[in-house]
Amino acid sequence: ISRAKNKKLQQFNNQLADVLLTLANSLKAGFSLFQAMEMASQEMPDPISSEIRLTLKEMTYGESTETALLNFTQRVKSRDLELMVTAILIQRQIGGNLAEILLAIHETIQERLRVQGEVKSLTAQGRLSGIIIGSLPIFIGLVVMAMQPDYLAVLFNNTIGIIMITVGLTSQVIGFIAISRIVNIKY
Repeated sequence: ISRAKNKKLQQFNNQLADVLLTLANSLKAGFSLFQAMEMASQEMPDPISSEIRLTLKEMTYGESTETALLNFTQRVKSRDLELMVTAILIQRQIGGNLAEILLAIHETIQERLRVQGEVKSLTAQGRLSGIIIGSLPIFIGLVVMAMQPDYLAVLFNNTIGIIMITVGLTSQVIGFIAISRIVNIKY
């Protein structure tokens, strides 16, 4: 469930930059925020279009724009969406050109996505190295057991051998966890 939730959030964040561009261009063309959101919900695929439609339904059924947008951020829990909604709410109170604000947020999100892609590609080598290093002792043990079964039988028949196998496997797990934490960068 957690993996599916993270995947949906990642898809949402990837689509948000396009929604911002659609909203900004619609606002420049003279549409209201409601109309711009309607257009974005029609043009974009799920999961973002269904969330925008739900927000539009709340606004249609009498919820204030501010409350509907805040509910939107509560449902999705995306930092980029919170940035967008905060900018819209501030603009509604203070005034200003919402299209320019949304374009600036669009550029920020696009840059963040680019940096995240670079980080993933740069850490891919570390992840692959960790997998290879973690599985190499097991692979070599299996090859040795296939070629010379009585060579490793001493480890399984002796108490010291079992302790050595246990310590080795524990060290492997600790090393694998350490490598995955080093390579897994939170952004």
